This record gives sequence, C-alpha cells and structure tokens, in this order.
Amino acid sequence: MSINKRFILSLVVFISLIFQLMAAVPARADEGTPTEPAPTEEPVEPPLEGEQPAEPLLSQVPEGTAVIVVNETGEVEPLATQAAAAIIANSDPMWCPAGETPLTGTGCTPAEPTFTALVTTLTGGSYTGDGTIFFQDGTYGGAETSILLDSTVLNSLGALTLQGGWDLATPLDLGGTTTFNVPLVIFWNNNVFLNDINVDLTGYTGPASPGIAVVTDGEISLDTVTAIDNPTETGAYLNNCLPDPLTGVCTAIAGGNISVDDSNFSDNYGYGLYADTGGNIDLDNVQATGNQQDGADLIADGDVTVTSSDPLTDSNFSGNGDTGLNIISAGAVTLDGVIADTNNSGVIVENHYGTGAVTITDSYFNDNAWTGLYVKSAGDITLTNVIAGEGGTPTRGNDIGAYLYATGSGNIFVTNSSFEYNSSIGLKAVSSQGNITADTIIASNNGSFGAWLKAYSGGTVDVIDSIFDANLNHGLFVVGTNDVLLDNVTATNNAGDGARVLSGWTFGCFGPTGIGITILDGSYQNNTGFGIYAGPGPVGGTLTLQGTINFLANTNGDYYLDLTDSCIPCQETEKPPAKPYNQVEVPDKGGTPVEQDCETYSGTLMVLPNGDKVKFVCPGSGLFLIEHLTQEELPGPLATGPRFVAAIKVSLEKDGEPVKVLEEGGYFQVTFDIPEELVRGSYSILYWDETARNGQGDWVELPRDQFGGENFPLHPDTPEDNMLILRGVRVQDDNVSVKVNFTGTFVLVVR
Repeated sequence: MSINKRFILSLVVFISLIFQLMAAVPARADEGTPTEPAPTEEPVEPPLEGEQPAEPLLSQVPEGTAVIVVNETGEVEPLATQAAAAIIANSDPMWCPAGETPLTGTGCTPAEPTFTALVTTLTGGSYTGDGTIFFQDGTYGGAETSILLDSTVLNSLGALTLQGGWDLATPLDLGGTTTFNVPLVIFWNNNVFLNDINVDLTGYTGPASPGIAVVTDGEISLDTVTAIDNPTETGAYLNNCLPDPLTGVCTAIAGGNISVDDSNFSDNYGYGLYADTGGNIDLDNVQATGNQQDGADLIADGDVTVTSSDPLTDSNFSGNGDTGLNIISAGAVTLDGVIADTNNSGVIVENHYGTGAVTITDSYFNDNAWTGLYVKSAGDITLTNVIAGEGGTPTRGNDIGAYLYATGSGNIFVTNSSFEYNSSIGLKAVSSQGNITADTIIASNNGSFGAWLKAYSGGTVDVIDSIFDANLNHGLFVVGTNDVLLDNVTATNNAGDGARVLSGWTFGCFGPTGIGITILDGSYQNNTGFGIYAGPGPVGGTLTLQGTINFLANTNGDYYLDLTDSCIPCQETEKPPAKPYNQVEVPDKGGTPVEQDCETYSGTLMVLPNGDKVKFVCPGSGLFLIEHLTQEELPGPLATGPRFVAAIKVSLEKDGEPVKVLEEGGYFQVTFDIPEELVRGSYSILYWDETARNGQGDWVELPRDQFGGENFPLHPDTPEDNMLILRGVRVQDDNVSVKVNFTGTFVLVVR
C-alpha cells in the first residue's frame, strides 16, 4: 500500500528537462579540465610515423604490471602498435557486459573519445543486456551542459552500472573516482548503480538541473558518490516510485529499493538528497550538509534505515537551511548514529501512514532553530542514547528538544537520553492510545518545561531514574488517563512545580474522572512552586507516596493534592456570543482589498474560488488582499522534489504603506483545501523569505504543528523582527493550514 498515494510523479516535467539536456554538446574526459571542446565525431589523429606516443603513457605502469590492449572488435592489440597507443590514449568511456572489465574483457565497446560517441555506439543494438560504463580516473569536463542516459534510446541495454575511477596505469584498478562538472541525468527502465562518481558543479552556469538525477522503475544504488556545490538545484534526485496515476501506488518492480553508501550531498542550492521509492531506503555513512533546503528527504512505501560507523562524522545532516533529515515512510524507520545540528529542524520522521515503529539510537540533534527531533508515528517510538539539546560554551539547545507523537496504539520509550538547554520544552511526548516510559533521562535547564508528557485513551506514564532540574516552568508535567508512576525522580530548582501530574479530566475534561498517581522515592527540592502538584481527578483519583522522598525548600510547599472538579464550572459557565467574521469571496486575482473591522467583527475571512482561504483575526487594522499565484508567478523557483499544489500571496497595506508584521495580538490563518483530484500525500507549506541568502530570498519550509503549539520565531537570530509562526503546519481532514503574523507568499507542496 502506498504511504502517500502520491500524485503521479512529475514525469512530464522531468522528461522536459531530459529533452532540454539532450541538446547539450558533450566533451571527452581527461585527467584535467580541457580549455577547448574535444572533438565530437572523429577520434584523435594517430601519430606520425616514427613517433612513439605510447612511451609516456606506458611509463606510468608499475614495473612488472601486465598490460593488455584490445581493439574495437575485442581482439588483443600488440602494445607496440600505433593502434594500441590510440586505444590507451582515448580510453574513456567504455561499456562492457556484466562481469567484464576494460582492456581484459570481451564484448566491450571501443574506448570512445566522447560520451556522445559511446551513446551512438550503444544505440545500434549491437550491444545488449546488463553492463557497466567505465570512466577514467580523474576529471570529466568540457563544454557540454549535461550527460544523459535514456533507456528509450538505449533500449537494448538492461541494468546499468556507471563505474568511475578506472586507472589507465593499472587497468583492473578501480580505486579512484571520476569527477563530472556537469549534471548526470539517467532516465532508465531497469536497475541503476553508480560507483565512485563525483558530480561537483562548482561554477556551473548551465540550465538548472539536479546534479545527479535517476528516474527508473528498478533498483537504485549509489556507492561512494558525491553531488555537491550545485548552484542551481538539488544535489541528487532519485526516484523509482513512478506512482500509478489512478491509485497513486508505486509501480516499481520487485526489489526496487534505494541504497546509498559512503556518499556526500552538500552545499547545494536546493535539497542535498531527494529519494522517493516504492520500496525501502537504506543510507549508510551519508553526509548532507550546508544545503539551502533540506539535507535529505527520504520518501518510502517501505522501511527507511539510516546508519553510521561514526555518529560524529559519517551520517551528518547539519547546517541546512530547512530540515536536516526529513523522512516519510509507511514502514519502520531506524536511525543509528545520526547527527543533525544547526538546521531549522533537525530530523522529522512521519510514518503514521502505516504501522511501522521508529527506533533512534546514538544520535544527536542540537542547535536547531525549531525542533531538534520530530516524530509522528502510528507504531512504537523508541529513543536510546539520544541528545536533543546540550550544554557547553555556547549551549547547543533547540527550541523544542524532541517532540514525539504516537498517533495509534504505539508506545513511547525514551531511555538514557538528554534534553537540555532548549529554548522552550526539552521533551514533549504524546501518545494516542499507548504508554509512555521515560527511563534515565535528563531534561534540565530548558526555557519552559523540562518534559511534557500526555497519554490519551488509557495509556500509562512511567518516569524512572530521571532528572528535571533548573527549568523555567515545571520540571516535569504529566497528563494521564491511567496510572502515573514517578520512580526515583529528581525534580529540583525549577521555576514552577518540581512535578505537576494531572488526570486528563482535571487537565481538559477528557478521560476518566480519577487516576492513580504513585510517587516512589525521589527528590523534589528548591522549586518555586510545589515539590509535587497532583490533580488525580475528583472521583476515584488517588495520590500515593512511598519510599524515601526528599522535600526541601519548595516555595509553595512539599506537595499539594487537588481533588476539585475543575470541569464543572467550565461546563456551567455560559460564554458570551462571539462576534461573527466578515466573510468575503474574492477572485483568484485582481480583487479589491478588504478593510479589517474589529468593532463589528472578530476578523475577516477571505475565500478564494477553489475554497482556499485566509482568516485575519483581530486585533489589527488596514487593507487586506489575497490572491492565487501560479508556479510560474512565484518569486523564486522550487527545487526538484516536493510538487507544487497551490500558492497564496497575502498582503496588508496601512496608511498607504505595505505591512510585513501584524500589530501585536493579530494573526491570520492560511488554509489550503486539498484538491479532490489530488490523492493523499504528505503536505508542507513553504514561505518565501525575502531576507534569506543575504537578501536574495529563498523558500523556508514552515515547522510542523507540535500538538498544542509553540510560538516559533521565523528568524531566531533576529527576534526583534517579531515574525512568529503561532501554530505549525497542520493537516486536518481535507485541508492544510498554518497560523502566522507576517504577510508574504505561502505555497502548498506535496511529497
């Protein structure tokens, strides 16, 4: 079953890109970047009689090395001949059948002087089946604007391997790499494997294109591959999903997985790595740092695994403009040894489309502007040896350290982990039906709660051997609908209560009217509020204190038992009728600005023809205007990856001047309706930030809703601009919305 029942892949767009790139003029590879285009049809002229060109080339071969040269028919050519010298001098690239190698195998193409010449040779149908294209060790450069492989042209070939690093001096040695300074585009209908390939687009001025683009219905594998410094687009775009246009189910062949090993996708204008598959995704020792958008986006109908040999270096998704690592999966998600620091959001995992578990071990999520780790899963969520916010000089906290939401019957387990020095909450965990267990965690020195735990629908909450110290609100806040146990908890020096534990009924009138709260051993000292504040519910609620519990110097007292029914006065109080909203239907373009009237209305609701809307909430004054934009009208291009759905431009004018930020207390909600013809997917809202990239502007993906909400500053480093995300992106029923207090262009995209 497809996780997102995605729109059909924008193959039309991608094929258009391919045909644009087919107009390129290719050049041959060499050990350096040539200053003039290489010939495209005729091979290099053979040397004049009497010259000995083979001597310098063969002098590079280590003594005792056997060198064999074959001609274009596959026959062995004596080394002394001029033909042998010409073959060696022009040995890049060459296609060989599977299992064969250059200069030693049979059935290979001639070693062509240009890439175009090789494609021409392969087009005739004389060469068939699975095979490998070998590229010479060194730099493949020239005047061409791309390298294209299209199976609709090379239709006699099967599975395709591109192997870089062929060493002329030692023909069987593939220990090097081949560097391309133009995009590498592969449109195929079988398995594709890339090995020892570098695509470095530093200084590239050709048409916008991913550095590496592979679209196929077979397996995709990258081993020791880099796609870096693309000034126009995404580093690598890998897609073998190919969703059915009616069902949205991926049509990739069995085994159509994506694997990436020992590879680097950094410093690209768009995404570092974007991978979309109907199978599984497996990343091992992958780096994606310093990209303008996400480091890596991984979308899979199967499982996703990201592992590392060294968690401090080998799987690094840091320093990206949006999210370090963004995962959307219907299967299980496993992260081991991942680091994601200094992004907007560190890691986002959404696999609530299926039932798979999320397991994260030995990983670090620090110094991210918004959330260090965000997980939304229908299965179990398990964190072990995770750090999301830590001390030091300077401190390396996030806004929220980690947000975990088990949407189905899944449980949440957090063990031996640390959530410190975050601007608001250290750990926020919510279970829909399952249990929450926090064992041996530290949640200290946070700007709000140390840990905020809520279990709906009968889930238990156990907190064991854990520390909540010096937080600027309650050290530990728990809302339960079943038993709550605090076992050997230390909650000290907090600006609120050491621990506040409430039933769902006491907290918000849901769940049973009473639960059991047990405090076993522990220390609750020097808190500004109570050591323990317990509200187990008015009917059947109990508080049990057992073992050795140390209370000392809590401002409001050691503990407080609240058995009042706070829901009764809320239910009996009649709220005054709210003022209506001024609803105005506006055209897609060319509408008349609408003046906010806060004396008569609660605000203004402006509705576009397709149902998209913007609700402006009082206070606030001025003339509001909204309009739809097409993708072509956007202030900047979208990188290859998420697909455009709709865009709304929101404007406010006051006293004849444009206004960027609404007055204090005012905000608006942008709501996109999901089109009926667009099957379900994973949706995000992008915002065009005019100040990004030193004033050049760029797209920022707004944070996900944190289930209860936090005010995220759009620019944490410049809070004086007052641009706030008041509630993150929320997908609900058939619409997607976000609440902000700043105007501009908002785009709905789908993965």
